[in-house]
Amino acid sequence: MSTTYSHRMTYVLLLWLLRVFYTSCIYLIIEEIFIGSYNIPYIGLVVLALGAAILIFYAEFVTTSDIKAATSIIIFSNRIKVYRNTADILHGVKKELLRKDIEKIFVIRGTMTQDLTFSNYITWKNAPGGLIIYLNNNTIYKTGLKYPPQIDMMIRFFREQWGIPIIDKGEGVGEIYERNSNHRLEIQAVMFDAYR
Repeated sequence: MSTTYSHRMTYVLLLWLLRVFYTSCIYLIIEEIFIGSYNIPYIGLVVLALGAAILIFYAEFVTTSDIKAATSIIIFSNRIKVYRNTADILHGVKKELLRKDIEKIFVIRGTMTQDLTFSNYITWKNAPGGLIIYLNNNTIYKTGLKYPPQIDMMIRFFREQWGIPIIDKGEGVGEIYERNSNHRLEIQAVMFDAYR
């Protein structure tokens, strides 16, 4: 659930490596079909095509969704700047969502884990993990998984400052539990420990 810059850059590097691999597979298939340079049997071409399709799906939909989750949403006075993955681009979502175009926002709540150290994590329950932003042109934008206090602050901002209707089946940041003991923690203690 971490949204640090280093995680984002790791996902971006992975995306470009996957793009190099699937482009190479496609090039090899096209070259073999039209020129026949490598004498690859048809079953080999089918396997290459299947591999390229899997790489395309993983790169353009899975990895770009991870990048979206690790990228901050920037809020301006009249718009928000968002990262779009391939699915968003295909659905016509723009890089900047204007305040006047946002119809309503739905809060995604659930259970998620957060790494605190290498061997320790906490569990968030009934926590706001993301937003679905409904736009006037019948498109939606999903923020991806974010840090619950960050989502809670965005909910309050959009409701109180922009007056946008918020559909939220819970309240606040949810409950936090230790990994091993399932002991409930106070959010202030978790945030203090996480940023020491």
